[in-house]
Amino acid sequence: MFSKMNVLDIGSCNTKILCSKRVFGRQKNEIANIIKTPESLIYDGLICEPKYLYKELQKYINKIKDYSEKIAVSVSSSQTKSKIIKTNKKSMEEEVYKLKNANSNYISDYKIISKQGENISMLQVCIPKIIIENYIEFFNIANLKCQKIDFIGNALSKIKLASNEGTTAIVDIGGRNTNVIIQKDGTLEDYRMFAHGGASMTGRLAEALGIDINEAEKIKIKNGISPNPRRALKGELSIIDAALKSDIDMLLQELQSYFNLYVMMGRERKDIEQITLVGGGSLLRNLDEYIMRKLSVPTFRYPNDNEAIFAVTEGVLRR
Repeated sequence: MFSKMNVLDIGSCNTKILCSKRVFGRQKNEIANIIKTPESLIYDGLICEPKYLYKELQKYINKIKDYSEKIAVSVSSSQTKSKIIKTNKKSMEEEVYKLKNANSNYISDYKIISKQGENISMLQVCIPKIIIENYIEFFNIANLKCQKIDFIGNALSKIKLASNEGTTAIVDIGGRNTNVIIQKDGTLEDYRMFAHGGASMTGRLAEALGIDINEAEKIKIKNGISPNPRRALKGELSIIDAALKSDIDMLLQELQSYFNLYVMMGRERKDIEQITLVGGGSLLRNLDEYIMRKLSVPTFRYPNDNEAIFAVTEGVLRR
């Protein structure tokens, strides 16, 4: 017994397509594609021109329709609202009612993430209605049957980790944004989005060297960064290292502030004990070691590049 599903992750820089088959309870990925997203078509989760995007992706869409017309998608936006509600069986119905009637400009949903006796933890998510309608319009144009629209924080909470013990941050570094979740013993606790990604690193490097973006991207991939925050390099390598780290350090400052706030906001919350890096931006050479030294937190990235790149789409597939 098996079922087929396509997953679409439309980012501002790249679009990822994963075609997967569930065979007797196990997921088997059969097709994986990364396509450059046409510039300026995605703005904070919104598809600005669904018809034009479909035209640009049509040959890939036609291929996956041959595989299956069923599709799931991940959605991320700085306007997304999410929070964890601690409640109980008696109060849960009231919490769900308040969620569903909170704001007509948002589509709201919830997921029970843990139960202990009468106590329940719920993940509540509100996504702008215009974004959901926007994706539905795109799927109708592409003649695809949408099975699931998954909040990116929820998708990240379902990816494979070496261990689910302790307090872990999963940091998904994309093209223009970085999505972060915090988990405690495998249970989603919090989510944030930051306006830093691989594209801003490349932009800093291009400006520092006086070259175009494409050339800067090649140099970034080739050289990476020095893992030692205090190590002084020479010549052009010094310029490359300083330019990339100037953008990375801005992201790390925001991450540190977020981690500190997370601990302050809850009595039983502990300091981050581990960071896991995913997403295309996580492949920057020596980034994991640099973050570990700067934040003094054990930091790892997926050992397999494809798994790191397709982590969100893999998460969408999981229940």
